[in-house]
Amino acid sequence: MPTLLQKLPKEESAIIARKYSAPAIFKLSLLEVLATGKDLMIRVCIITGWQLPNDKEMQEILFNQLGKYLIEKWPTLNREEIMYAFRNKSSHVKDWGKNVNLSLFTEVLEPYLIERKAASEREATIALKLENEKTDLPFKMTNKELIETAFDIWKGMKNWEFIMVGAWDAIKAEKLFPLTHDEQMNYLKAAKAIATQKEEKDSDFFFNIDKESWLKYTAGKLATNKYFETLNK
Repeated sequence: MPTLLQKLPKEESAIIARKYSAPAIFKLSLLEVLATGKDLMIRVCIITGWQLPNDKEMQEILFNQLGKYLIEKWPTLNREEIMYAFRNKSSHVKDWGKNVNLSLFTEVLEPYLIERKAASEREATIALKLENEKTDLPFKMTNKELIETAFDIWKGMKNWEFIMVGAWDAIKAEKLFPLTHDEQMNYLKAAKAIATQKEEKDSDFFFNIDKESWLKYTAGKLATNKYFETLNK
């Protein structure tokens, strides 16, 4: 049986493999985040030609600030993805300048995140199909583990689009957030409205994506988002 990665186009398969190649920033301990910030800053300076401050105390402040910046802005990325983005997306920045500029991280990472998001959506569609076919997925989680992981990611992003596929099925199975028929239809209606917006921006958005499956898991993500909001009060 083909695996999930084998069913994805080559470039998207590489993105998904990279996504799972190392722990996401939000999963690291504080010490690990600070160490990652230091390591990334040194490597990024080599790639960009940025100059680190000569003063050791200023360097430590810079490393710590990068660690905090990663937690606040890019919690779902991992160090391998960030380094890949700097190696391959640096052309998006016209002028690096001589000194470190954290805002330029955004100019490098945003284009990568757009590609990652598209690949993740296709991954979710294929995963849903494989799940329906009862094909073995490359990972196994209990409902509780899946919900906890999805909630941790959501707390970092506060964005329904980054909710893991399957989270809503797990929530339903555990009977944690029961919905009336009308409420279910409202979430599906909202998903259809979002689909229309995406098609207006990109007429090929659903090229190679099964629209009915996408609507189903998007409605589930919206319901999951509402459930997570109740947990976060």
